[in-house]
Amino acid sequence: MNRETSTFPPPAQVPNLWNAFWGLWYLTSRRFFTIRYWIVLLSFSGLLFFIGTRVVAHNAPASEFVSWATGLYLNCLVPILSFISCAGALRDDLKGGVGDYLFTRPVRRDVFLCFRYVTQMLAIQFDFLFMFGVMMGVGVVVRVEHLASVLPVLLGGQILLAAVFASLGILCAVLTSRYVVLGILYVGIVEMGLGSLATQVNQIAMTPHVTGIVNALIPALTGASASISKAGEIAGHLLWLGGFLAAALSLSAFVFSRQERSGARAQET
Repeated sequence: MNRETSTFPPPAQVPNLWNAFWGLWYLTSRRFFTIRYWIVLLSFSGLLFFIGTRVVAHNAPASEFVSWATGLYLNCLVPILSFISCAGALRDDLKGGVGDYLFTRPVRRDVFLCFRYVTQMLAIQFDFLFMFGVMMGVGVVVRVEHLASVLPVLLGGQILLAAVFASLGILCAVLTSRYVVLGILYVGIVEMGLGSLATQVNQIAMTPHVTGIVNALIPALTGASASISKAGEIAGHLLWLGGFLAAALSLSAFVFSRQERSGARAQET
């Protein structure tokens, strides 16, 4: 038997990570071209604008605007929407038929998971940029003092929280189809429970870290009294946030790469 007839034929599909990424981005970005998406986004943004212009007083100091934006927008809307968006997208990928196709492609499971996370992050950041524009509009309408100084800090907090809670959504979606239950338990026990304690244990909650960064930067930017150096405090918050994100994605990739997936078990918990 000669060499040509004894060797296996080349694979029908050659892995191409670039094409895989853009394929996932195409699937993710299709929602931008639907009427339902824009109706929901505009309605939600209109409600946010209405609430903001009624709650924040005219000529309010930057601290009042930041307090409202942090409480409602950063610590509530951004985490919830980021979690649900990423978790829901991954669970849709695991449904029978869709999963049968995706997970027979020549792309490693952990790579697929990272691509899904990145593409969802890009999509939800667009959503949040739109809503952030509404927040900026609220500040302009009510004439918030030092508005131009505080907006970059709020934008940075938005990006950080979206990245962290999107990774949590990916992890919960990998673990179970009942990811909403896990999310509620996490928020109730960690963010609202342990995070409200005035002890070091509150460090495991993520929203206080972003709030801490915002509160550390705002006084210096608005010209109010501030401590000489907040660099160490901010660095500590960033390390906690980065560590949580890395741990969530690493654990997700580890579990996801070892799960058995097939059409018959697409609805497994």
